[in-house]
Amino acid sequence: MIEPVDIGLEARARTLPDGTAELLIGARRFAYAVAIHADNFVPDDQYLNVPPGETRCVRITPTIPGSKLKGTVRAINSRSAARIQGQT
Repeated sequence: MIEPVDIGLEARARTLPDGTAELLIGARRFAYAVAIHADNFVPDDQYLNVPPGETRCVRITPTIPGSKLKGTVRAINSRSAARIQGQT
């Protein structure tokens, strides 16, 4: 069993001109199977691993044009979810 701990998970979004967004996900400690939860958005990748100190970039696409991006990311080994921050 994986014991949840504070891994320093964070997510920052940047809206692109075509209406999609780039989601940059990072963590201080290894983040295992990071899930992205964002209403009215579909990520291009899901349940990804993020090594410590590295950043993964995932494009997310709105299912309803003009939707405001808000949501969270969470790793299986993280004590808590991280709110998606940044420009939307």
